[in-house]
Amino acid sequence: MPPRTHLSGAMRSTNPLGRLFGPNPFKALQDHMRVVVECAGALPGLFDALMQGDASRLQTEKNRIFEKENEADRIQSRVRDSLPKRYFLPVSRRDLLDLLGAQDDIADTAQDIAGLLFEREMTVPDVLRARLPEFVEACVDVVRYAASIIEELDELLEMGFGGSEAASVHDMIDRLNALEEETDELG
Repeated sequence: MPPRTHLSGAMRSTNPLGRLFGPNPFKALQDHMRVVVECAGALPGLFDALMQGDASRLQTEKNRIFEKENEADRIQSRVRDSLPKRYFLPVSRRDLLDLLGAQDDIADTAQDIAGLLFEREMTVPDVLRARLPEFVEACVDVVRYAASIIEELDELLEMGFGGSEAASVHDMIDRLNALEEETDELG
């Protein structure tokens, strides 16, 4: 395997033929998803503050979610602007942008939830209080698990999208779908 050099935060082959393929596009997706997880990860604290009637903490958690969503948007813009058009990519540019958009939808939804809970001064009905924290945490767990799949994309690229790494990622996607279904049942 040819040696690799680190350029602009992305792995690039020192092989002249490897220069045709440009930098690894998955690093930026991984960076974005990490921020998305931080954004969604603030939701349990937001709901806890709501249930406790702690307006100050609710605002703090809302602000944290908004900051992380804005950070995710900045990364998304940077990725869109810098994703090479002249290089061959290991997957289609459109698929990468679709995945980036799906990730960003998670942060957008967290921001929407935070804004609604704060601006409308909502309260949690007694009938929901017992199960709501479990549901919110389960939703965040699904996001974290999705992020673990995104973290595997480097290894998948290294293996040429085949072999045991591809099988492992496929199994992870199946598990993600099962987690999503379990979460739907909680709701």
